[in-house]
Amino acid sequence: MKNNVNLVMKVIKMWLDNKVEQFEEESKADALVPIERSVFPKFGEPIAEGEKICLGVLKEEGKEQYLAVKYEYSSMKGAY
Repeated sequence: MKNNVNLVMKVIKMWLDNKVEQFEEESKADALVPIERSVFPKFGEPIAEGEKICLGVLKEEGKEQYLAVKYEYSSMKGAY
């Protein structure tokens, strides 16, 4: 009985080791894909536009100002 348990444990360990190895190979392959940055919009360019919304790229320097306005707007909206 103990030999059967050991055999099952060895088979499970081999299966898990194989899965880990496959995952690591896939992760390495994903990490090697170069990113073509020219397809991304530049700062200030719109990402998407709709009838009532326009999403654009935000500069890191303007992030704090944007968050302050967003907070102020949410506070005012909640008051009414």
